[in-house]
Amino acid sequence: MLNRTWDYDTSGRPLAETTESISPTATLRGGWNLSGAITRNAFAFDAGTYEGLRVLRPNGAAFDTVAFIVPDMERNQLGGSFRVTTPTLRFFSATASVSYGEIPIFREAAPGRSLRLDGALDLRPTAALRGSLQFSRLALTRVADDSRFSTETIPRLKVEYQVSRAIFLRLVGQYAARSRAALHDRDGNPILAGVVPDTATATNEFSMDWLFSYRPIPGTLAYFGYGSTMEEPDDFRFTDLRRTRDGFFGKISYLFRF
Repeated sequence: MLNRTWDYDTSGRPLAETTESISPTATLRGGWNLSGAITRNAFAFDAGTYEGLRVLRPNGAAFDTVAFIVPDMERNQLGGSFRVTTPTLRFFSATASVSYGEIPIFREAAPGRSLRLDGALDLRPTAALRGSLQFSRLALTRVADDSRFSTETIPRLKVEYQVSRAIFLRLVGQYAARSRAALHDRDGNPILAGVVPDTATATNEFSMDWLFSYRPIPGTLAYFGYGSTMEEPDDFRFTDLRRTRDGFFGKISYLFRF
C-alpha cells in the first residue's frame, strides 16, 4: 500500500504525510488467522500548531525564553506489527497483537518509538452467560534519550447474563491509567505552558456501568442503568478512589397494536 498526503492550505502544497506498507496474512488449518505489517512512514509537523510556543533555554548562569523551532519532516520511520486470532471455538475465542515502530511525538515535534500490546478474550461458558476481557497497553519513548514520554494502560471487562427470555443483565468495568511526562523539545529544553514550564500529568480512572433490561414481549422494552467514574492518585491500587461522576439512564417503550 502506498499513500501520499499533501497540504493544500499551504503555498507550494508541501508533502504532509507518506505511508508505505506490506501486510501479509495467512489462514491456517482450523481457522487460525495470522497477519502482520511492515511500514515506512514520514510525517511533517504543521507549523501553525506550534505558533506562539516558547522554550526555556540555558544562557550561561541564566535562562532565555526563545521561540519553538519547528523541525523538518521526520522520514524513514520504520515499524512492524503481528496479530494472531484463534478460530471461534465452542467456549471461547481470542486475539492478540503487538506493534513496535518509530513514530512522531507531535506534542514535542520530536521522533519517538511506540510499543503497543492488545488482547481480547471472549468467553461463552454457557448459552446464557457471556464475558469479554480486553487489554490495551501503549508506551511512547523519546528517541533522543530513550526516556518515557507517555503510557496508557486500559483493561476492560464485560459480563452479560440472560436470566430468562425476558430479563437481561450487563456489567461493564474499565480502568484507564494514563500518564505523560513534562514537555521538552528534542534538545531536552522545557516547553512553556504559558509562562511556566509544562508539568507532567497522570490520571487513573475506574468506571463501572450496570444495565437491567426487561422485554416481556416483542415491542415492549424497559431498561435501567447506572454508571459511575472514580479516580485515584496511584494506578491500580483501588484504595483511595474518589467518585467524580454518576449517571442514571433508562428507557421504556411500548408498541401499540391496532
